Amino acid sequence: MVIICLAIMVAGSSIAAVGGTFLWMIVGRALQGFSLSLIPVGISIMRDELPKEKMGSAVALLSATLGIGSAMGLPLAGLLYEGLSWEAGFWASAAAGVLLMTGVLLVVPES
Repeated sequence: MVIICLAIMVAGSSIAAVGGTFLWMIVGRALQGFSLSLIPVGISIMRDELPKEKMGSAVALLSATLGIGSAMGLPLAGLLYEGLSWEAGFWASAAAGVLLMTGVLLVVPES
């Protein structure tokens, strides 16, 4: 499920970057929304793979990264837009998704 959600997010980012019209931007952003389903899937994987005594801190770390990512995302998107173009943010998102898929395939054991 992690790979599927990330693949849909990468497809959405790519569509938003090359679509060229408002309709394709909406379609791409809607597909990017599938990445939100990674939060409960990630917590489920942690429950399967981590010892019980580490679960609390692992969920706390996951929650903290959501806040940190949100706080950093807006200024970074602004820098990408200002320095390159509005499409650069979507290409950066697609590249991050591909890197994450590679990491999941190499590191995360089958649950």
